[in-house]
Amino acid sequence: MIIESIKKQNTDNGVRLTAQITSDRQSFEIWYEASSEIGYYFCDERADAFVVALMPYAMSIGEDIISNVPISAQLKHSLVKSQIPYMVKLSQKYHNISIISEINSDKLESANHVGTSISCGVDSLSTLVWEGLLADESRYKIDSLTLFNAGHYGNNQEISEKKFSVHFQNATDFCNEHGYQLIRVDSNVGSVLPNEFVSSVSFLILSVVLSLQKYFSVYYFASTYCLFQSEPIFEDSESYDFITTQNVGTENIRIISACGEKTRIEKVKLLTEHPSIFKHVFPCVNGNPPHNCGYCEKCRYTIMALDLLGRMDLAETIFDLSYYKKNRTSLYAFMLLHQSRRIDIVNAPIYRELRQYMKENRIRLPFGTVLFLPYQYYRATMRLPIRHFIRRLLQSVLGEKAVGKLKHKREDA
Repeated sequence: MIIESIKKQNTDNGVRLTAQITSDRQSFEIWYEASSEIGYYFCDERADAFVVALMPYAMSIGEDIISNVPISAQLKHSLVKSQIPYMVKLSQKYHNISIISEINSDKLESANHVGTSISCGVDSLSTLVWEGLLADESRYKIDSLTLFNAGHYGNNQEISEKKFSVHFQNATDFCNEHGYQLIRVDSNVGSVLPNEFVSSVSFLILSVVLSLQKYFSVYYFASTYCLFQSEPIFEDSESYDFITTQNVGTENIRIISACGEKTRIEKVKLLTEHPSIFKHVFPCVNGNPPHNCGYCEKCRYTIMALDLLGRMDLAETIFDLSYYKKNRTSLYAFMLLHQSRRIDIVNAPIYRELRQYMKENRIRLPFGTVLFLPYQYYRATMRLPIRHFIRRLLQSVLGEKAVGKLKHKREDA
């Protein structure tokens, strides 16, 4: 897999940084685009951003990365000596590869800004409070916030643009209220590479950060999981971002995994102590910011954290609580089951943290929780296989077109 060339050029939307990639399988471009003001700082002297973006894909198909453009010496050393061996041991789905290129250890001129993302999720805002409002040294205090359109909002361009624009407006409102510079970067990095997004999301986002290593000298990557609860898994690159962030820094930028020492409930508690920030919390998957649906899983475990903290008064200000109040007891049964990685390989650490908090603070489960365990077990382990079996059975009897029509009628209803 060869990074043939990198170019920076003006576009109608600002400045675009592009690399031409060729491999035995295909040829394609990876690009990042920002306003002229921010695009000025795009780094075309190094291939760092593109190497990090390509890594999970290259390792999954077993192709070396060859760059005709130099790579930062520190980055290449860390990837070859630490990151790649770690990922090979993490999963047999990753192959040991080489990174072949010239290196350059010269420090580039930098604007020396300090940044983090402003998705308005719990991880994002707790990082802003901890490393911004409560920062001790100006050198490490957040002064710029970012929102990257790099795959989080889906692969359908029309839908993702519409969804991103809503989130960007929400981030803009936040930055205007609190006095932060907002940086937007659009990229095709989440759609052009065929990896499962969750298994490579950390690398894709960090690649965008590295494209701006002449703007940032420090960047906080908001940790999703607590270091003391999470276990690294192939399926979720954020489960080992503490390792990855240590290995993708360069001579120009230090990338820090932020708030990894805190549990999810500790992050929520931190936000409740800063009401002007808390009112912007938006963990929701389904809603449109700033309106949280209250139904999706991210909403539910955030509401549960507020419930355990005794701050349902704050929950009422930003969440639709109708579903949670109606199903509260059943949702605690959901929590008990989903502590197990056999049931929920991704979110188990978060539910273990909530359950541990209950034990430490002697908070009892709602009366009747155990009665809902069989129902939640069915939903977690049996519902989808049964649905698939029934669908296959109907297809064999009625035909695929007839089953499709039944499905559409049910969705319309």
